[in-house]
Amino acid sequence: MISRSNASILVVVFVLVTVWASYNLSSQLTAAPVTSPSSTPALTYDALGSYYYVADLAPNHLTNSTSVTGTNGTLFTSITRWINVTFLDGVTLSPATEVRLADRFVVTLSTPDWSKPLVETAQQNASSNTSGLTVTDQYDLNVSWVENLTQSIDAQLDYYPSQFEVTLAPVVAGTITLSSGEAPLLMRPFLNLTFTESYLGSLITAVGSSALQRGQIDGPAVSSDGTDGSALDYAYLFLAASLGALSVSLALFFSTRKGTKPEKLPDLDTLIEPYEEVIARTTREPRASTMLPVERWEDLVKVADTLGRPILRPVGRPTGAAGSSFYVVDGSVAYEYRYPSSRHAEETRPVPTVQPSEQNPGSRGGSKAVGVAKVVPPERSRVPPKNAGAAGVDVARLAAEQLRADMERIRSSQLSPSERTRAVVLLRRAMRVVRSASPEEIPQVLEEFHSTLDELLGESSPSR
Repeated sequence: MISRSNASILVVVFVLVTVWASYNLSSQLTAAPVTSPSSTPALTYDALGSYYYVADLAPNHLTNSTSVTGTNGTLFTSITRWINVTFLDGVTLSPATEVRLADRFVVTLSTPDWSKPLVETAQQNASSNTSGLTVTDQYDLNVSWVENLTQSIDAQLDYYPSQFEVTLAPVVAGTITLSSGEAPLLMRPFLNLTFTESYLGSLITAVGSSALQRGQIDGPAVSSDGTDGSALDYAYLFLAASLGALSVSLALFFSTRKGTKPEKLPDLDTLIEPYEEVIARTTREPRASTMLPVERWEDLVKVADTLGRPILRPVGRPTGAAGSSFYVVDGSVAYEYRYPSSRHAEETRPVPTVQPSEQNPGSRGGSKAVGVAKVVPPERSRVPPKNAGAAGVDVARLAAEQLRADMERIRSSQLSPSERTRAVVLLRRAMRVVRSASPEEIPQVLEEFHSTLDELLGESSPSR
């Protein structure tokens, strides 16, 4: 069976879950319109950046010119005078729209140890409502001038590398604009011309790369009411499930509430009566630097039994003091049990004694009432209230030894828990009566106690 504390935790959890489910459903129902891109593109485009170069050869450039396109080519500097490089940057669109391009052209001469820009130009190109646009960049490279410039710089640095490079690198950046959006363009085609000294003479090796970019611009965005049918269905189902779980948890909570009954606190006299022989009454509170509270009376009894200490009970507490306190002191540590109800405060009770003329109610011929003798207040007793004289001391000592032996009999007997408790109560009452009886009355008290104890042990023997 689920406990009340666990049921209350379930109620709190499912209340929070239900609140969240309600909020989620409300958010689904009041969601703002959602704009999603169209699945059909409004425009597609292809952009290509490529190059080709033409070498002007000596001695007759009209008949000895060569055109090279692609990734590489090789020329001899001894017969090459000029190299004309052309870059073509083209954009093809469908349908026609506005295109804006900005072209930046850079030529750099470099070796592993130094570099020098030869040219840097920027040209703005614009066109509107067109289906295609091509930007052309051209540059003439004077081979002899580049060689002379390189030799001049190397002489100043005392540095003579075996090769140097001329890098031609245009950067084409722009945008394609449409009413539904725009797309950026960025292309970087390049050409490297490497001048190398070898046993065949000076070589010029050309290596380059084209640039290609393709894309599209989506059509007008499609607007919806912001609700997803499947998500809305899940929100309804989740709220229903959370409400059902909350109802079940509430039912469990109230069912555990009805079945829970407050624990009834036993009367103080009933609680401590079986342990009167280990309780010492004192007129002052114990002094200890550390006070340890004990929740249950049984725990305090175990502490006293383990430490071999008496249980102290302060009496004569001030009027209005709540409850009764019991202590077990071990050095600087005191264990305290407090009986929680003020109505159980200690009241001074008269010391019982035995009326010798009364018939023993616990004998075999009488009733089986719990007890060993009928007690009367001291003022009605006709026997001396205390044991006096040497003979009285001997009788009391012998009676104490006999009662200790009776305690061993009870402990070693095969009694049920209730019967064992009854026997211990009989023994403790006999101890109290012996302490207050006269020497002449002690044998009669013991005889009556033994008669009742033997009857109890006989009833619980295995033979019966």
